[in-house]
Amino acid sequence: MELQVDYDKLRQYATQTRRDILRMTNGANSGHPGGALGCTEFFIALYYVILEHNPRFDMDGIGEDLFILSNGHVCPGWYSVMARWGYFPVEELSTFRKRDSRLQGHPATAEGLEGVRIAR
Repeated sequence: MELQVDYDKLRQYATQTRRDILRMTNGANSGHPGGALGCTEFFIALYYVILEHNPRFDMDGIGEDLFILSNGHVCPGWYSVMARWGYFPVEELSTFRKRDSRLQGHPATAEGLEGVRIAR
């Protein structure tokens, strides 16, 4: 079976993700934009083409592919893609690394962020 991919649409998603990364790290005056920018295409390919996932998130992940992020510093790109998929409101991206925000410099479940699972 041949996979049908709309590359123009994926490029648009990647451009938006890069904008989000720059806005988030600039707004926080903190973070690692280089690593996140470098991972943009990976996140886009995973979430828009490869992974079976569901933004109506539950911690069990039954019937879904699980993504393991081992480099927490690239999380601005991951946050952008998850927000644009509907895991949490896009407006929340503006709270990146701010006090009491669920979007910190490394993803964690303590903040109750949909889309983030941590092994127990």
